[in-house]
This record gives sequence, structure tokens and C-alpha cells, in this order.
Amino acid sequence: MRVGFVGLGNQGAPIAQRIVDGGFDSVVWARRAEAVAPFRGGPARIARTLTELGEGLDLLDTCVFDAAGTWEVLFGADGAARAMPRGAVIAVHSTVAPREVREIAEEAARYGLRVLDAPVSGGHAVAARGELVTMVGGDAQTFAECEPVFRASPRI
Repeated sequence: MRVGFVGLGNQGAPIAQRIVDGGFDSVVWARRAEAVAPFRGGPARIARTLTELGEGLDLLDTCVFDAAGTWEVLFGADGAARAMPRGAVIAVHSTVAPREVREIAEEAARYGLRVLDAPVSGGHAVAARGELVTMVGGDAQTFAECEPVFRASPRI
């Protein structure tokens, strides 16, 4: 499974590192060069753009601040969604309102993409220990396809 990750902050960076360490074919992207620095020289590829991030992914994990940020990285001018293959999955790790995640899922469906609502809870120290809790909502088959990636990082 090829996994992309955007949102390499306090919670996202440790999640992404555990996915990489789990042996998944991984690609990461961040606005700030210092956020991707820990991934340089490792097995994860660093995408130059969000569009490049989306290319060929089976799963894109987003761990940005809010629904507006999620919308921007997925559907903005350089959004990842337009480059993702039909049938790929987006896991939204941000805490967003149910209405907001449904709107994200509706827009993703226009690109032939599936969405899992997968917010994380625990903070940086818990994330660094690999003990975040992920609450996943969505289609059971889609979850089953992505479960090995979720198990590589936080508790589900």
C-alpha cells in the first residue's frame, strides 16, 4: 500500500514516522522545510507539491488543523485529490464536525475517492510513544483495507 501523509506537526509527524517505520511505501509533504527534515535521507519520499503527493497513492492521511486546512490540501489550487487514483482513500485525522467531514467526503466522491473520518486524540507526548487513539468512522470495507496502516501508528 502506498501511503501519503500531510500535516507533520506535533501529532502528525510521529504518526507519519510510525507508518514509514512500519515499512509502508510512503511519501510526505509539508509547507515548511523543517517539518520534512526528519524524513530526509530515510525511506519516505518527500513530495515537492500536494499534487505530487497525491500521485499513485492508495491512502492519504491528513492531519492538519481543521476542516478548512483539510479542504485546502485536498481540493485547493494544488490539491492532492486531483492527482489521486480513483478508488484511493483519504483518512481525515483532524477533528472536524460531522457536517464538515460529510462535505469533504462528497467532494472527494467527485474525484472517485473514499473518505474515512479518523480523528486522533492524545497530544504530542502520546503520539511520540505511539499511543494515540484513532476513532474511525466510515465504510467497513474501506476501513479494513486501511487498517494495517492505522495499526502501524496509533491505537484504533
